[in-house]
Amino acid sequence: MQISAKQKVSIQSYILHSIESGVETLQLWIDRHHHRKQLSQLSDHMLKDMGLTRVDVYNEVTKPFWK
Repeated sequence: MQISAKQKVSIQSYILHSIESGVETLQLWIDRHHHRKQLSQLSDHMLKDMGLTRVDVYNEVTKPFWK
């Protein structure tokens, strides 16, 4: 069975899109981890200025990385 040039381009495009999507998802997870870690290190005074409580922070930082 032969694959046409058009099919090869389509397959390559699909693979490239899948890789790009995976990289974007990984970057999002890394960013979430980083931001949650920063949030957890803020002082109570800073949290109060932002209108957040320690309970709010706890609820955020205990979320799974994919949420």
